Amino acid sequence: MILTTSQNVDCKRHNLLSVEAGVVITSGDRPSPPPKSSPSKDRPNPPPKPSPSNDQPNPPPKPSPSNDPPITPTSSSPPSPLSTPPIMELPSPPSPLPNPPIIEPSSPPLPIDDIFTPASVPPLLSSPPPMDDAHSEEPSNPALSPPSPTIPPPPHSPSRPSSSPPSTTLSPPPLSKPSPSTPLRPPSPNSYPSNSDDTPKLQVGYYQGKCSNKSMDVEALILTIVEEHFLNDTSILPALLRLQFHDCFVHGCDASILIEGNTTEKTAIPNLTVRGYELIDTIKVTIEEECPGIVSCADIIAVATNIVIKLGGGPEYLAQTGRRDGTVSKAEDVDLPSPALTVQETIDVFQAKNFTAEEMVVLLGAHTVGIAHCTSFEDRLYSGTSQFDPTMDPTLREQLSETCPQGQFSNNFALLNQNPQHSGNVDNTFYDQILKQRGILSIDQALANDPLTKATVVQLSLNATLFNVALANAMVKLQAVDVLTGNQGEIRNVCSKFN
Repeated sequence: MILTTSQNVDCKRHNLLSVEAGVVITSGDRPSPPPKSSPSKDRPNPPPKPSPSNDQPNPPPKPSPSNDPPITPTSSSPPSPLSTPPIMELPSPPSPLPNPPIIEPSSPPLPIDDIFTPASVPPLLSSPPPMDDAHSEEPSNPALSPPSPTIPPPPHSPSRPSSSPPSTTLSPPPLSKPSPSTPLRPPSPNSYPSNSDDTPKLQVGYYQGKCSNKSMDVEALILTIVEEHFLNDTSILPALLRLQFHDCFVHGCDASILIEGNTTEKTAIPNLTVRGYELIDTIKVTIEEECPGIVSCADIIAVATNIVIKLGGGPEYLAQTGRRDGTVSKAEDVDLPSPALTVQETIDVFQAKNFTAEEMVVLLGAHTVGIAHCTSFEDRLYSGTSQFDPTMDPTLREQLSETCPQGQFSNNFALLNQNPQHSGNVDNTFYDQILKQRGILSIDQALANDPLTKATVVQLSLNATLFNVALANAMVKLQAVDVLTGNQGEIRNVCSKFN
């Protein structure tokens, strides 16, 4: 998940998902949106033309049809601890799925605070967060970061998810238990009580029949608004991915990042380039007209993120809802992972939120969309600097050196996914690029080089279906981090203000 930096902010102070994993915004406290531009097809990096925004990816290519049968992982048997993830024997790499099956996790509900047991199944297929009997849904990150160029929508016109999804059901295994020997970063202060066994869990279809108009479909209304916005601005994909990650990794997925104020989370340095607030506000206003006081801003973020992932060519999975909005938002609580951290340090940060190393690699795969500004990676280009990387692909180094001349503090940017024909798609091509030493951020490239994560990167690079399943499961889990349900928190009348 990771980063896009602003021209006036030092890269080392930006968080991992600040480089909008193709993420996105503009608002009172935020910088004005950049002019739209389109990176050249012949060249992975855009010309040294300044661009104020951190977030637009390249036009997505037309996905090729796949003949892969739907994957149906078996439910997990008692697990064995993970060390370095083994490299699985995989079939020949399938092409990206244009319309992957709807993924519906079917494992029994797990309390959010449970400690999970390792499973004897491929490490990437980890279980989603606690759910009720009727359910399944949204994921990182991701890790994530913002784009500047405008990307045309995918070749296929976005279509509303079918009301009768395919019968394919994925049963992810239990999550791996973080190693007790690994020091975990203490969580940010949080005044909310944690979810317990008697606290209502997230579920699919939570809002059915809850509006005064019993037949109103809240999620269908959100879909309509998001589809229309996506057709005009595909950079909303990385923007919402980043906004979701930045929200969930502070007080949990409680929409606390949306609150306006002089000292709220929105004003923290890592959040200054976050975008997407206006879309969330638009959705909330529309819903309040039809179903006042019922739908939370936290659920709007989750459902909208779920939708843009599918519109960007990623997996389609059912959205869990039932979150409530938080009543705390402080800039001092924002402590997001930096893209300058080592792999082990990044693993520690994610383990503090109960994510495995494999799930971390999957969530950082959200960098398949989005851009990073020069300040985020310039030190990797020139010898004598703190992060000089002599292993970087020489051709890429030459191109980036033209885009980001040393010492000029350029506001130019580079695509996080150096495959220009896929840099606007949610797919697994990002992993192939970092295996070729063509990663832009230090942490991205380190994933492919460090023994702790390289095997997972190889697995994901070889199997598009595996990536889709793993991303759906990781996003469902991300969007359930420290959620408020039942009588906790509130349902805001306006997303940017506490009631």
